[in-house]
Amino acid sequence: MIKDKIKSLRESRNLSRKEFAKILDCSISQVINLETGAARLSENFKEVMEEYFDLPENFFGSLESSPPIQTSEYDKVIGKNVCFYRKQNGMTQQILAEEMGYSQASSVSAIERGQKPIGKKKLIKLAGIFEIHVAELFNVSDAANSTEDEVLYSKFIYLLHSAKKPSVYNAIKELIDSGCKELRHQKIKHKDQG
Repeated sequence: MIKDKIKSLRESRNLSRKEFAKILDCSISQVINLETGAARLSENFKEVMEEYFDLPENFFGSLESSPPIQTSEYDKVIGKNVCFYRKQNGMTQQILAEEMGYSQASSVSAIERGQKPIGKKKLIKLAGIFEIHVAELFNVSDAANSTEDEVLYSKFIYLLHSAKKPSVYNAIKELIDSGCKELRHQKIKHKDQG
């Protein structure tokens, strides 16, 4: 099986999971998922391993039968927004990869396709690169045409996604709801005056 081959390759070079993660340009948890079969081997990881271990092209066989990568619905949303802000800043995937500390543009490509989960530290780094609030990477609507309500909603989604205690959710929801009501009230008031 592919998962056994991956683990055998790592152990054949006496690599720790941390060292292996650095070679693959991913997290240790992703290495664990690859070795346990919880995540499928992507083309990107396959190519990196083939090059690093000097493997024949058909070493892993077909990747079609591998289980799907476990990503959340937000990975696709974040990916879409990363792509939007990267282009808005006139950056290539390679330039953004270097800014983020990745060795290959394929890491950024995987993020933009929603196929590579991204951790909080990298999200914060991305927001700094793009000079935006981290919550804007969670914006579910078209970033170029976002209304104030949608920006507030994306901030809410970010806070929910990053909050550790469920008890925080209700307080955040109340804040966002009252902010949205106030915005609607101001819009109606503005229309009546105009």
